[in-house]
Amino acid sequence: MTYTICEGDVKTTSPVVSPCQACDEAKYEVIFEGLWSRHTHPKDFPSNEWQTAFSQMIGASHSIDYDLWKYGELSSPALQMLAESGHTRKLENDMKRSSKNIRSVIKAKGLQQRSNVVGRTFAVFRVDATKHLLSLVSKMIPSPDWIVGVSMENLCLANGSWV
Repeated sequence: MTYTICEGDVKTTSPVVSPCQACDEAKYEVIFEGLWSRHTHPKDFPSNEWQTAFSQMIGASHSIDYDLWKYGELSSPALQMLAESGHTRKLENDMKRSSKNIRSVIKAKGLQQRSNVVGRTFAVFRVDATKHLLSLVSKMIPSPDWIVGVSMENLCLANGSWV
């Protein structure tokens, strides 16, 4: 099954999440496809295009009691570190401290391509009825603090099945 989240699907507020009625768990493979080039983004594409990249992708499947980041809100110091430097260590430490609210920690290699960042990276994760939200983030390099990601994406449908 494929669930595509596109650039045009930008949300500006945190979602309202209903309790999940699923009786089982689900296993997903998330594929991050970087499509960043002078052709796709002519206005804001960096002049030093040989340095363009995406940092490691990091995230989690989690409960409503955890947030990696929220749309329209100030970032945590750990997210700020990722956005500014691309380092994931602080986010990983924050996740360890919140482990009771996390089902899977998700990490995938970054996309380090020259000239145009067009590539794929992937990771596998699981969700269940209590930890059915997905949050992911990656830094856009060489920007000063741009990120790309999703926050609290609900993978449980109202009928108790999975996306």
